[in-house]
Amino acid sequence: MEIVEQLEQLKDRWVPQTTSHYSPISHYDYAAELINHLEHRNCGVEYTRFHLMPGTVDEEKRPDAVMFAWIGITYPDMENENLLYKYGAINSHDRTHAVKLFGGSDLFMCANGMIWGQEFTLNQKHSGEGILRSVRSMIEAGYTHVQLQHKKMDDAIELMSNIGLNRERAAELVIDAMSNGSIAPSAVEPVWDHYEMREEAGEKFPERNMWSLYNAFTEKYKGEKINNVYRKNRKLNEFITNTPEYLEAE
Repeated sequence: MEIVEQLEQLKDRWVPQTTSHYSPISHYDYAAELINHLEHRNCGVEYTRFHLMPGTVDEEKRPDAVMFAWIGITYPDMENENLLYKYGAINSHDRTHAVKLFGGSDLFMCANGMIWGQEFTLNQKHSGEGILRSVRSMIEAGYTHVQLQHKKMDDAIELMSNIGLNRERAAELVIDAMSNGSIAPSAVEPVWDHYEMREEAGEKFPERNMWSLYNAFTEKYKGEKINNVYRKNRKLNEFITNTPEYLEAE
Protein backbone atom coordinates (compact mmCIF):
# COMPACT_ATOMS: atom_id res chain seq x y z
CA MET A 1 0.00 0.00 0.00
CA GLU A 2 1.20 3.50 -0.87
CA ILE A 3 0.14 6.57 1.13
CA VAL A 4 0.43 10.06 -0.31
CA GLU A 5 -0.73 13.32 1.22
CA GLN A 6 -0.86 15.75 -1.70
CA LEU A 7 -3.50 15.80 -4.41
CA GLU A 8 -0.87 16.48 -7.07
CA GLN A 9 0.72 13.12 -6.28
CA LEU A 10 -2.32 11.45 -7.84
CA LYS A 11 -1.72 13.08 -11.21
CA ASP A 12 -0.60 11.03 -14.19
CA ARG A 13 -1.57 7.72 -12.58
CA TRP A 14 -2.66 4.86 -14.80
CA VAL A 15 -6.37 4.75 -15.69
CA PRO A 16 -8.08 1.88 -17.57
CA GLN A 17 -9.52 2.48 -21.01
CA THR A 18 -13.18 3.35 -21.34
CA THR A 19 -15.30 0.66 -22.97
CA SER A 20 -18.95 0.40 -23.94
CA HIS A 21 -19.69 -1.17 -20.55
CA TYR A 22 -17.13 0.51 -18.29
CA SER A 23 -16.43 4.21 -17.61
CA PRO A 24 -13.48 4.77 -15.24
CA ILE A 25 -12.66 8.04 -13.53
CA SER A 26 -9.11 8.79 -12.43
CA HIS A 27 -8.33 8.96 -8.73
CA TYR A 28 -7.07 12.50 -9.28
CA ASP A 29 -10.22 13.73 -11.02
CA TYR A 30 -12.50 12.31 -8.34
CA ALA A 31 -10.45 13.71 -5.45
CA ALA A 32 -10.02 17.10 -7.13
CA GLU A 33 -13.76 17.42 -7.80
CA LEU A 34 -14.53 16.58 -4.17
CA ILE A 35 -12.01 19.05 -2.76
CA ASN A 36 -13.19 21.80 -5.11
CA HIS A 37 -16.79 21.24 -4.04
CA LEU A 38 -15.92 21.33 -0.34
CA GLU A 39 -14.04 24.59 -0.79
CA HIS A 40 -16.96 25.99 -2.82
CA ARG A 41 -19.16 25.18 0.21
CA ASN A 42 -16.77 27.28 2.35
CA CYS A 43 -15.43 24.23 4.16
CA GLY A 44 -11.86 24.44 5.39
CA VAL A 45 -9.71 21.60 4.03
CA GLU A 46 -7.36 20.75 6.91
CA TYR A 47 -5.56 17.78 5.38
CA THR A 48 -5.71 15.19 2.62
CA ARG A 49 -4.50 11.60 2.72
CA PHE A 50 -4.76 9.04 -0.07
CA HIS A 51 -4.26 5.30 0.45
CA LEU A 52 -3.47 3.55 -2.84
CA MET A 53 -3.89 -0.20 -2.85
CA PRO A 54 -3.00 -2.90 -5.37
CA GLY A 55 -5.52 -4.74 -7.47
CA THR A 56 -5.72 -6.88 -10.57
CA VAL A 57 -6.99 -5.37 -13.82
CA ASP A 58 -7.24 -7.56 -16.94
CA GLU A 59 -5.02 -10.15 -15.24
CA GLU A 60 -2.34 -7.54 -14.58
CA LYS A 61 -1.36 -6.43 -11.08
CA ARG A 62 -1.61 -2.68 -10.59
CA PRO A 63 -0.08 -1.06 -7.47
CA ASP A 64 -2.64 1.77 -7.26
CA ALA A 65 -5.84 0.17 -8.55
CA VAL A 66 -7.91 1.25 -5.53
CA MET A 67 -7.98 4.61 -3.76
CA PHE A 68 -9.27 5.31 -0.25
CA ALA A 69 -9.16 9.09 0.29
CA TRP A 70 -9.53 11.00 3.56
CA ILE A 71 -10.18 14.74 3.53
CA GLY A 72 -10.29 16.41 6.93
CA ILE A 73 -12.53 19.47 6.97
CA THR A 74 -14.16 22.14 9.08
CA TYR A 75 -17.73 23.22 8.33
CA PRO A 76 -18.65 26.93 8.26
CA ASP A 77 -21.76 26.33 10.40
CA MET A 78 -21.12 23.15 12.40
CA GLU A 79 -18.49 22.28 15.00
CA ASN A 80 -17.63 19.60 17.53
CA GLU A 81 -14.65 20.50 19.72
CA ASN A 82 -13.70 16.82 20.02
CA LEU A 83 -13.70 16.00 16.30
CA LEU A 84 -12.24 16.87 12.94
CA TYR A 85 -14.85 15.84 10.38
CA LYS A 86 -13.67 13.75 7.45
CA TYR A 87 -15.01 13.01 4.01
CA GLY A 88 -14.07 9.56 2.83
CA ALA A 89 -13.97 8.63 -0.84
CA ILE A 90 -13.39 5.35 -2.63
CA ASN A 91 -12.58 4.76 -6.28
CA SER A 92 -11.33 1.61 -7.95
CA HIS A 93 -10.04 0.51 -11.33
CA ASP A 94 -10.35 -3.20 -10.57
CA ARG A 95 -14.15 -2.99 -10.21
CA THR A 96 -14.12 -3.98 -6.53
CA HIS A 97 -15.81 -0.69 -5.56
CA ALA A 98 -18.17 1.80 -7.12
CA VAL A 99 -17.49 5.52 -6.75
CA LYS A 100 -18.34 6.10 -3.08
CA LEU A 101 -18.54 8.92 -0.58
CA PHE A 102 -18.89 8.48 3.19
CA GLY A 103 -18.56 10.34 6.46
CA GLY A 104 -16.02 9.95 9.23
CA SER A 105 -13.96 11.86 11.76
CA ASP A 106 -10.68 12.05 13.63
CA LEU A 107 -10.92 12.24 17.42
CA PHE A 108 -8.57 14.94 18.73
CA MET A 109 -8.09 13.26 22.09
CA CYS A 110 -6.63 9.98 20.87
CA ALA A 111 -6.19 10.30 17.08
CA ASN A 112 -8.59 7.40 16.53
CA GLY A 113 -10.57 7.34 13.33
CA MET A 114 -14.33 6.90 13.08
CA ILE A 115 -16.66 6.03 10.20
CA TRP A 116 -20.39 6.58 10.52
CA GLY A 117 -23.57 6.00 8.55
CA GLN A 118 -24.14 4.65 5.07
CA GLU A 119 -22.00 5.62 2.11
CA PHE A 120 -23.42 7.61 -0.76
CA THR A 121 -22.88 5.67 -3.99
CA LEU A 122 -23.10 6.84 -7.58
CA ASN A 123 -23.76 3.42 -9.06
CA GLN A 124 -23.07 -0.20 -8.33
CA LYS A 125 -20.42 0.06 -11.06
CA HIS A 126 -18.66 2.64 -13.21
CA SER A 127 -20.94 3.05 -16.18
CA GLY A 128 -22.61 5.49 -18.54
CA GLU A 129 -21.40 8.36 -20.64
CA GLY A 130 -20.04 11.49 -19.02
CA ILE A 131 -18.71 9.83 -15.88
CA LEU A 132 -17.13 13.09 -14.66
CA ARG A 133 -20.46 14.93 -14.87
CA SER A 134 -22.13 12.08 -13.02
CA VAL A 135 -19.51 12.22 -10.28
CA ARG A 136 -19.99 15.98 -9.93
CA SER A 137 -23.72 15.42 -9.49
CA MET A 138 -23.02 12.68 -6.93
CA ILE A 139 -20.74 14.98 -4.95
CA GLU A 140 -23.34 17.76 -4.94
CA ALA A 141 -25.99 15.40 -3.59
CA GLY A 142 -23.52 13.51 -1.44
CA TYR A 143 -22.33 16.62 0.40
CA THR A 144 -25.71 17.03 2.09
CA HIS A 145 -25.89 13.29 2.78
CA VAL A 146 -22.46 13.15 4.46
CA GLN A 147 -23.08 16.33 6.45
CA LEU A 148 -26.24 14.69 7.78
CA GLN A 149 -24.20 11.61 8.72
CA HIS A 150 -21.77 13.87 10.59
CA LYS A 151 -24.67 15.37 12.54
CA LYS A 152 -25.92 11.86 13.33
CA MET A 153 -22.40 10.94 14.40
CA ASP A 154 -22.35 13.86 16.85
CA ASP A 155 -25.66 12.64 18.28
CA ALA A 156 -24.40 9.05 18.47
CA ILE A 157 -21.33 10.10 20.46
CA GLU A 158 -23.50 11.94 22.96
CA LEU A 159 -25.86 8.98 23.17
CA MET A 160 -23.02 6.45 23.70
CA SER A 161 -21.54 8.72 26.37
CA ASN A 162 -24.80 8.46 28.31
CA ILE A 163 -25.01 4.65 28.21
CA GLY A 164 -23.35 3.37 31.36
CA LEU A 165 -21.84 -0.14 31.36
CA ASN A 166 -20.88 -2.37 34.23
CA ARG A 167 -17.79 -4.52 33.87
CA GLU A 168 -19.67 -7.74 33.13
CA ARG A 169 -21.75 -6.18 30.35
CA ALA A 170 -18.71 -4.53 28.78
CA ALA A 171 -16.94 -7.91 28.70
CA GLU A 172 -19.98 -9.51 27.04
CA LEU A 173 -19.98 -6.83 24.35
CA VAL A 174 -16.30 -7.36 23.56
CA ILE A 175 -16.91 -11.08 23.01
CA ASP A 176 -20.03 -10.37 20.97
CA ALA A 177 -18.09 -7.90 18.81
CA MET A 178 -15.54 -10.62 18.10
CA SER A 179 -18.35 -12.96 17.02
CA ASN A 180 -19.75 -10.18 14.83
CA GLY A 181 -16.39 -9.77 13.05
CA SER A 182 -15.78 -6.22 14.32
CA ILE A 183 -12.51 -7.40 15.87
CA ALA A 184 -10.36 -10.47 15.44
CA PRO A 185 -10.02 -13.00 18.28
CA SER A 186 -6.45 -11.78 18.80
CA ALA A 187 -7.81 -8.27 19.47
CA VAL A 188 -10.00 -9.24 22.43
CA GLU A 189 -7.24 -8.88 25.02
CA PRO A 190 -5.87 -5.52 23.72
CA VAL A 191 -9.40 -4.08 23.51
CA TRP A 192 -10.13 -5.17 27.05
CA ASP A 193 -6.81 -3.82 28.33
CA HIS A 194 -7.65 -0.46 26.76
CA TYR A 195 -11.13 -0.39 28.30
CA GLU A 196 -9.73 -1.43 31.70
CA MET A 197 -7.26 1.49 31.45
CA ARG A 198 -4.22 -0.77 31.72
CA GLU A 199 -2.48 1.38 29.13
CA GLU A 200 -2.05 5.12 28.66
CA ALA A 201 -4.44 5.41 25.70
CA GLY A 202 -7.25 3.89 27.75
CA GLU A 203 -6.75 6.37 30.58
CA LYS A 204 -8.10 9.11 28.30
CA PHE A 205 -11.54 7.49 28.54
CA PRO A 206 -12.12 6.84 32.26
CA GLU A 207 -15.92 6.88 32.07
CA ARG A 208 -17.47 3.42 32.15
CA ASN A 209 -19.79 3.83 29.21
CA MET A 210 -20.41 2.74 25.63
CA TRP A 211 -18.32 5.58 24.20
CA SER A 212 -15.23 4.47 26.12
CA LEU A 213 -15.77 0.93 24.88
CA TYR A 214 -16.25 2.16 21.30
CA ASN A 215 -12.88 3.90 21.52
CA ALA A 216 -11.27 0.72 22.82
CA PHE A 217 -12.40 -0.97 19.61
CA THR A 218 -11.26 1.80 17.27
CA GLU A 219 -7.88 2.02 19.03
CA LYS A 220 -7.25 -1.53 17.86
CA TYR A 221 -7.87 -0.49 14.23
CA LYS A 222 -4.80 1.77 14.25
CA GLY A 223 -2.14 0.46 11.91
CA GLU A 224 -4.46 -1.88 10.02
CA LYS A 225 -4.90 -1.63 6.27
CA ILE A 226 -7.49 0.97 5.35
CA ASN A 227 -9.80 -1.50 3.60
CA ASN A 228 -9.89 -3.67 6.75
CA VAL A 229 -10.59 -0.62 8.92
CA TYR A 230 -13.43 0.42 6.60
CA ARG A 231 -15.00 -3.05 6.72
CA LYS A 232 -14.58 -3.58 10.47
CA ASN A 233 -15.77 -0.09 11.42
CA ARG A 234 -18.93 -0.71 9.40
CA LYS A 235 -19.52 -3.91 11.33
CA LEU A 236 -18.75 -2.21 14.64
CA ASN A 237 -21.30 0.55 13.97
CA GLU A 238 -23.96 -1.99 13.05
CA PHE A 239 -23.17 -3.97 16.18
CA ILE A 240 -23.17 -1.00 18.60
CA THR A 241 -26.32 0.64 17.22
CA ASN A 242 -28.24 -2.63 17.52
CA THR A 243 -27.37 -3.38 21.15
CA PRO A 244 -30.37 -3.24 23.51
CA GLU A 245 -28.80 -0.35 25.40
CA TYR A 246 -28.38 1.78 22.29
CA LEU A 247 -31.83 1.02 20.90
CA GLU A 248 -33.44 1.84 24.24
CA ALA A 249 -31.55 5.13 24.51
CA GLU A 250 -32.46 6.36 21.01
